[in-house]
Amino acid sequence: MISQTIQDNIEEIIEVLQQAEAYNGYKMCTSTDTYLYNLHSRLMHLSDEKIGFFFEKTNSNARVGTYKITLKCSEEVEAFINEKRSD
Repeated sequence: MISQTIQDNIEEIIEVLQQAEAYNGYKMCTSTDTYLYNLHSRLMHLSDEKIGFFFEKTNSNARVGTYKITLKCSEEVEAFINEKRSD
């Protein structure tokens, strides 16, 4: 079941996810790490800590690595988000 908080904040949740996903393939840097941590914190707040994301570094060399944003939530919540994105 999708919590009422997620239902109430779905538009903002999608907006935050889109802002984070804009960094897919982006070159890693400290200021971007800080920005993504802030987005993650905002997303956790909007969803009562039910939705988050990983920003994996796709290369072991921190100087040339890039980001890969991965959603972290239940399958039910992910399906709800995807449904609302397509509306």
